[in-house]
Amino acid sequence: SGPAYPGSFAPAGLTSARTILAAAVSYDGKYLATAGMDRRVHVWDTTSRTHVAAFPGHKDIVSSLAFRDGSHLLYSGSFDRTIKQWNLEEMMYLDTLYGHQSEVTALDCDNRERPVSVSRDHTCRLWKVQDETHLVFRGKGSLDCCCVVGSGNWVSGADDGALALWGMTKKKPVAVRRDAHSPTLALGPAAAWVGAVASVRGSDVVASGAADGFIRLWSLGEENNRLNDLYSMEAQGFVNALQFSRDGTLLVAGIGQEPRLGRWARDSKARNGLWVHRLETM
Repeated sequence: SGPAYPGSFAPAGLTSARTILAAAVSYDGKYLATAGMDRRVHVWDTTSRTHVAAFPGHKDIVSSLAFRDGSHLLYSGSFDRTIKQWNLEEMMYLDTLYGHQSEVTALDCDNRERPVSVSRDHTCRLWKVQDETHLVFRGKGSLDCCCVVGSGNWVSGADDGALALWGMTKKKPVAVRRDAHSPTLALGPAAAWVGAVASVRGSDVVASGAADGFIRLWSLGEENNRLNDLYSMEAQGFVNALQFSRDGTLLVAGIGQEPRLGRWARDSKARNGLWVHRLETM
């Protein structure tokens, strides 16, 4: 969350940021980071709405971005199988994290220096950056999205419609909902692909979205070991991004006619844009 501004952040002459696949805002709203097909990580100053940096380094499209909570430390994930670390206080590159065997599709980070990433190599990885090591957790199918939900826990979404809850102490998921989203007559199996997940920091609430016509809310339970249905909200199209406001009262979704990372299916009845829903206080 942070200040909202009308208009565009794209100044005249900046044509390199062609297709944006990922965006992230720092905890204080000072910086907006965007990335995509041009393989660069772009940084914007939200106060002046100026483009302040374009970091090169990735060798393929940049698919995901995440700030460390409470800092201006930024992580970027790419189809080149790497994750890079950037310091926006100094506007400089810090490090590259290696390990994934296929494209990195999503990542997230809380206030610790332990980002979580998922990939088409069917794994989640928890990176212990200071120790220069990481833990590997093997799932099923292509893992396309993830979000941190608490200290040592995260949720992933896969292309088979499954939603999985993970913890640091177990190599297998703590809980799985294989029917989190379902195929439809119009789109077939593509409708079930979980394209986005998001959490309310400091709570047990998680949202997931696919293209089956619904955004669904889940509760992890008192011990963070379940995926219980809360309720569903109608949303036409591919849910390619989800984000809660910091106080948990708003849920925003990026909706498209096609999936974020490929043109495998199309929902012609959907409208590209933002979907906003006000929630009861959690």
